[in-house]
Amino acid sequence: MSFESGYIRIPRSLLEDPRFKGAPPSFRIILIEIINRAAISPHDFNDHSKIIRLEVGEICLSIDMIARFCGSGVSAKQVERALVYFRKVKITGQRP
Repeated sequence: MSFESGYIRIPRSLLEDPRFKGAPPSFRIILIEIINRAAISPHDFNDHSKIIRLEVGEICLSIDMIARFCGSGVSAKQVERALVYFRKVKITGQRP
């Protein structure tokens, strides 16, 4: 299945979660875009300097790229703040 086909599942429990509902609207857009861009199957990602193995649910994108994918109205600074918030409330994580 290619990235462009199919659909994404967003559990109702996430949409009803106080951590999600209490977040600013831009943060919710950012999280949905992150979910949309997550790997649907394990594959190798070429980072120009090394190969990174992405597992299901992982992404390898810059803050600027996430902002661009979210569209106008979402800045890189908002993405940066959203990622800090998501890690703080344990919605997302980061590889060491």
